Amino acid sequence: MNKNEVIVLLKEAKQTPPPGAMERCIAALPEVHKPSRLLPLIKLQLISMPTSVIVLVLAAVTLQIILTARLRPMDALMSIGISSAIVALLFIWHLMLSGAGSMTEIEKCCKYSFGQILLSRMLCIFGLTMIALLAAAIPGAVINGMGMRFILAAILPTIFGALAALLWANYVSNSAIAMMVIYLISALIIGLMLERIMETGICLNSMISLAAFTALLIQIKNLINRRVNYEAYNY
Repeated sequence: MNKNEVIVLLKEAKQTPPPGAMERCIAALPEVHKPSRLLPLIKLQLISMPTSVIVLVLAAVTLQIILTARLRPMDALMSIGISSAIVALLFIWHLMLSGAGSMTEIEKCCKYSFGQILLSRMLCIFGLTMIALLAAAIPGAVINGMGMRFILAAILPTIFGALAALLWANYVSNSAIAMMVIYLISALIIGLMLERIMETGICLNSMISLAAFTALLIQIKNLINRRVNYEAYNY
């Protein structure tokens, strides 16, 4: 059987569907819900967290609660602020800076955009850090009778440290070691200034926290947008 005979056979075998068959077929198809992409990514990041990191974080939180009961209020605040920044660094190092497994090339070519991967990791870092911070700061706020002022001040070293590191990454260099050093130095400086910051009052303290957090969000957005441009393929 030659090519022409095959064509004729296929044409003769073609059947025209009855009227309305296509519409009925489409109507009978099940509804397809677009799955959320961030939730699976966040779950993957959380599952990948090493047990050693979790143990270190729990130990740091427990130690901070013990120290809070023994130190004077300002020393307890400084201690919680600096230790919370170090706890955040544990999560940042594992999720953002370590490059474990050399997966960057694969991540830039997978079905998830690199921007989504970065966003999911940052959400994990923020959520885990806030849980650890609140676990240490809430008992400290209650013990020292400072309430929300204590919690707002305790988070400032982490926010300013992350902001300084992202500014460095966005405008200077992508070096992981340099970012870590900038983060630690900035967090330490703000931690040592917490007593003076507390003296400014709850209103100014809240404004400083809000301004720093807004600037941090802007730099996160800039980092994600800049990294997307380097993707090999993006769905």
